[in-house]
Amino acid sequence: MENMDKFTEMEETSASSDGSTMTEDVLRRSIERSQDYLLSRQHEKGYWVDELEANVTISAELIFFMHFTDRLDAERQQKIVNYLFHMQREDGSWPLFHGGLCDINSTVESYMALKIAGVPADREEMVRARNAIRKNGGVKKTRVFTKIFLAMFGQISWDVCPAIPMEIILLPNSFYFNIYKISSWSRGTVVPLSLVRSIEPVHLLPAGRDVQELFTENDHDLHFKPSGLPFTSWRNTFIYLDRILKLASKFPWKPFRKMAMREVEKWTVEHQEEGGDWAGIQPAMLNSLLALHF
Repeated sequence: MENMDKFTEMEETSASSDGSTMTEDVLRRSIERSQDYLLSRQHEKGYWVDELEANVTISAELIFFMHFTDRLDAERQQKIVNYLFHMQREDGSWPLFHGGLCDINSTVESYMALKIAGVPADREEMVRARNAIRKNGGVKKTRVFTKIFLAMFGQISWDVCPAIPMEIILLPNSFYFNIYKISSWSRGTVVPLSLVRSIEPVHLLPAGRDVQELFTENDHDLHFKPSGLPFTSWRNTFIYLDRILKLASKFPWKPFRKMAMREVEKWTVEHQEEGGDWAGIQPAMLNSLLALHF
């Protein structure tokens, strides 16, 4: 973005992690700089049109998608590899946003994408990335979506990923919980993802493309554990519910599974936009294509 350079100079005083060093003057200048930048980008007719950027996980996940579906575009993959290295921080990590600190999810997904693309583990940038991952809590600290991608490529067991039974699509709208109780963009992601999670597909990686070198002793047990909070806390309630759903999924008799799969497929196709996408967001697009892939 051509006008961004003049706004990239850092203030001498920046906020600490708890915000204790933030002053009214620094805050005021930050707001004014943001206002100046936005006004400089406004079209003469009053509206804004500009590039909408995303974090590096979006690009990394395209590599996952191409390999998982065996639709590799080698030229595009190389561009993504170059982009990921360009966005890597000096400490080896990747941030969630421009100028940000290490984001463990972005870093693990970027590392895995590079490894799947064929970048050797002993390359200097990869060594720095591994060190950053270990320093920031390791695979154990990653989000659910990152763990799902690890499971899809056989790097961890699907059992450590939260259950998302596709039968939820059969719940009536009058039920206490149903797919229309969540936001539209969440729904566009969760409905197709429920099929992927229920099938538990695994795409085995060729020798030298796995990421087992990321796992340490702390990552041997990735299951969510109940906290010291009361049994009825939201965290513990969801953890115990997840255990019940996973136990139920082990039973061979699943009377509503085929019906639910048909409904998920039907719902996904019906909610595709005229332009070919889903919900205008990458997670919905990626998971919808994966669901229909099966």
